[in-house]
Amino acid sequence: MERTYELLLGESCLGLAPPPYTPSQQIRHAHCRHWLIATGCIAEQVFDGRYAYLYHYEYWINQETVIPIQAHKGDLHLIYALATTGIITSDIHPHELQAAQGAYLYLPVGIHEIKLQAGHHILVGFIIDAGIFRAPADRQFTFLAPLIQAKKTCSSSLPAPIGFYIATATIHYIKLLFRKLNPRTLDNEYILLQHLIFLIHLTRFKLTKDSGANDRQDWARRAHQLLRHLVVQQGAQAKLKDLSSLLGLGLPQLRQLYKARYHITLRTYRNRLLLEVIKDILPQNEKLIQSAEQAGFSGMSEMNRFIRKQTGLTTSGLKNQLMDK
Repeated sequence: MERTYELLLGESCLGLAPPPYTPSQQIRHAHCRHWLIATGCIAEQVFDGRYAYLYHYEYWINQETVIPIQAHKGDLHLIYALATTGIITSDIHPHELQAAQGAYLYLPVGIHEIKLQAGHHILVGFIIDAGIFRAPADRQFTFLAPLIQAKKTCSSSLPAPIGFYIATATIHYIKLLFRKLNPRTLDNEYILLQHLIFLIHLTRFKLTKDSGANDRQDWARRAHQLLRHLVVQQGAQAKLKDLSSLLGLGLPQLRQLYKARYHITLRTYRNRLLLEVIKDILPQNEKLIQSAEQAGFSGMSEMNRFIRKQTGLTTSGLKNQLMDK
């Protein structure tokens, strides 16, 4: 996916190699640049994928600074303030970001500005291909409709950004993506798109303007939906404590609400979902160890124990049963 923006730092800004500061998080196989500006230093890491463009900016600023950005094409952005010692302000409406906050925003063609207070800031974002929001899946993302429409029509207007909170587990998954990217593998485009879609799903559960967040039935429903996304994304690595963190509700209370609504435990539902994932994966791989790794297990023995406990079969027995259908 092409880059459609640039930082207007001026001719007086110097490109640096090596930089005076080391980025807090390295994106695997990213293209990196660094600049020395009058008020500090900027480190850029970008990764170009077919369906999304990933960028990571880290700023070390010694006084309030305005960074102009030239947008050459109207685009939909998903951004995260992973760290900031102050408030990051954009001229879109205007919109403010503090630490552990994110936003969807549409940047039309033109020059825009972000204002950084003195300190240390990390902004991570994606330029999103609006084509991934196709019917009927787009019904899950009606909250993004004004921004998607602006992107599809190349609007010159500025729809209001849509903000959300960032859970600790969300930051974990973003960093996991950084470590997995590899432009030399055929799976790379799938990995980037898969993680992006998962992150988009996560924002549905952290919208700042969510309604019904105090409803007991709503908490159970959210847990039910989000747990499925977690297991599909992480397999055996999906943990109930991560679900609790993402929803911002204590695990004991979440377990109680879920059982009252669905009459089974969260653990039981998680295991059912994981078994579905395993059944989808087993026929795809010649070697069982490949299936174990793909399903998120630490090894064959761990997957064997899980399958035997859930089905009474060995892993080979379950695979043969699936292949015979």
